[in-house]
Amino acid sequence: MVLKKTKPLKNSILRILSLLFVIAALVISLCVWRWDIFFGRTTECAYVLPDEPHYVQMGLGENGFSDRTFTWSTASPDTCLLKLINMDANRVDTIVRSTGTLVQTMGGEQYMHVVRLQHLIPGTYCVSLEPSFTSHPFSISSPSDTALSFTIFGDLLINDSIANNAIANAICNANAIAIYTGNILHESTEQNYQRWQQQCADLPQLVPQIAVPGSRDYDRGIGRIIDPRWPFHFALPLNGPDRFLGTTAYIDFPLCRLILLDTETLEWLVDYTVLQTWLCRTLQEAGERWKIVVMHHSVHSASAGFDHPRLHAALHPTLDDADLIVSGNDLTYGRRADISLSDLINEQHTVPVYVVLTSDSAESAVPKCSPLDHRIGSNRAFFATLNVEPSLLRFTTRYLAYPDSIYDAFTIDKYTKIVSEQPGLPEEVIELPARHADSGLRARRFEQLRAARQSQ
Repeated sequence: MVLKKTKPLKNSILRILSLLFVIAALVISLCVWRWDIFFGRTTECAYVLPDEPHYVQMGLGENGFSDRTFTWSTASPDTCLLKLINMDANRVDTIVRSTGTLVQTMGGEQYMHVVRLQHLIPGTYCVSLEPSFTSHPFSISSPSDTALSFTIFGDLLINDSIANNAIANAICNANAIAIYTGNILHESTEQNYQRWQQQCADLPQLVPQIAVPGSRDYDRGIGRIIDPRWPFHFALPLNGPDRFLGTTAYIDFPLCRLILLDTETLEWLVDYTVLQTWLCRTLQEAGERWKIVVMHHSVHSASAGFDHPRLHAALHPTLDDADLIVSGNDLTYGRRADISLSDLINEQHTVPVYVVLTSDSAESAVPKCSPLDHRIGSNRAFFATLNVEPSLLRFTTRYLAYPDSIYDAFTIDKYTKIVSEQPGLPEEVIELPARHADSGLRARRFEQLRAARQSQ
């Protein structure tokens, strides 16, 4: 009897041990496969900044016309003096003393300064920093109901391979406020920050630059911690929800409300609830103005393997109140209206319009080739210009390397909410990225989907 009882017990123990072994093997395999994502930390070479400011960046406050934010960094804790000079009146309007905040990273430390100025009147200005005595001109337009322009970039992933002035050329050609959908840098290192600053250093005057954080703006690992330099480089208005203060905000213009969402730290149910509640209220309070939302992750992904079902479930119903949603992350280009497959028969589509934008071609992803997407593009770097008019939104997608070449363009009517695609657009560029050429089943599946789309 003892033996009969012992044998089942041993079998149970063996089953439990076997199950634990299988679970351990799966966990180890997953960690080996995705080690950099779960536990990796960005390595950064040692750096030393000059004592004097070498670059000044300008952002926007809650009032997009009259509020300006200036940020810079130094190696010294010495006080900097910011002077705002009104060039039209030839006088110094404002003097601000800034001591800076010590920011320490793996490669070194620096003192980062943020100065927020409000209620500036229209005109031409110059920001002067002492003791370096560098001057940086900029202008403020009149807060009228005239057109407003933005230049929008997807994931740029700047690293040591970026050696041209494509970003500055795109901003100069559009003469507009620059918006980034996250992942400006390939890795959050001081060297890459300086490469990006060099891209913008040749601008004839300071241009407002706004961004939402992406996955590479956060330290990799289980705990999501944003790179400590990011909130200083992109000092957003402090009007977002408490859990997202400094990374989620809105900026108001007479014609539109620009809403910036941080979708990278959505880990727990409470995060989704807080962001959804804030977004719903912010859209409602925008009134009759255009409602433009910018975020990193896509509600409607254009690439295989980039779906975010929890984000879709949490924000998709609320975003029905927006006119335009622009995101990055997918490393492909895509545009669709929020419609079902059966509605594709109707050539007139309505808001909201979802655009997925990428500004890097080196790390392109495999496009879904979904029939729900009105326009897709892969293996190319794009940027977009957005012109906001009282009765019309004009969105134009261009090649980053060839700013004069249009890839996609559409308009949204303010009153009918109808989306109209510009006629005569070039043929879609749908290519399998070279890094996925040997992916076997995925490559064959892509060829089938591409052939089906091109035969429509």
